[in-house]
Amino acid sequence: MKKIIGIGAVCLVAVVTTVFLWYNNHYNDTPKTQINRLLAKDVGQQVKVIVFHKTGCARCEALREEVNQLQKVRDRRHETTVVMDYMNKATRPYFSDYQVNVVPTILLVKKGQIIKQYVQPSHEQMREIARE
Repeated sequence: MKKIIGIGAVCLVAVVTTVFLWYNNHYNDTPKTQINRLLAKDVGQQVKVIVFHKTGCARCEALREEVNQLQKVRDRRHETTVVMDYMNKATRPYFSDYQVNVVPTILLVKKGQIIKQYVQPSHEQMREIARE
C-alpha cells in the first residue's frame, strides 16, 4: 500500500511540474474569439499593445517571459494587450492586416492607428513598452 501511495505521489509531482513548466514556457496568446473586440477602433486614449510572434522562433522565445510579464502588468491596469502566433492559422490574417513580416514585432496602437512599431525588440525596448 505504501508503495502505491509513493508511486502516486511521484506521478502527481511529475504532472504538476509539467503543467507549471508548460504554462510558464509559452506565450499567453489571445483567444481568436476576443481579438476583434479588443482591436476595435475606439475614441479612448488607451494605447493597445499588439504582440506578433511565431512558435519556434528563437528571438520570440528570448522575449517570451518579458511579453508574458508585460501582459500581466497591463491586465492589472485594465489595458489591452493582444498576443498572436503566426502558427495559428486563425490569427495569420492579422499579420497581413498590420503588414507584419518579421517576428517578433510589437505594435502600439491608439485609436486604430499604429503610433510605434518595434521589430525584434531588445530587452531595453521591452522595458520602454512596459512604461508606455
